[in-house]
Amino acid sequence: MEPWLRALEGALNRALFTDAERGRFAVRFDRDDLTRADLATRATGINSLIASQTINPNEGRDWLGLRANAVIRLRQDGMSALQISATIAMSVEMVERYSRHHDRKAAAKAVLREYRERKL
Repeated sequence: MEPWLRALEGALNRALFTDAERGRFAVRFDRDDLTRADLATRATGINSLIASQTINPNEGRDWLGLRANAVIRLRQDGMSALQISATIAMSVEMVERYSRHHDRKAAAKAVLREYRERKL
């Protein structure tokens, strides 16, 4: 399955992004559901890789999906994209991307909430 996933990722990257954008964005399929270990096993493995300096702590957080959560939490605390970028060592562009995604979800929830209130 891996060769097919890699080929599809490459095709999508070429079709969706310009040369300049490919340096910042990439299509990657989440293979974790296919090979997912329990959280304790994953944390132990990531800690071992960090301890051996194979990956840094931010890469470990990426693997667990925690950096996006940190962006959202810091944004809700009132920090700017530049402040968040400096705090968690993420590019301003990625901070803004995670923030936009969260803002869209929040806006959609607000619209649904308002719609339900009008119906009552």
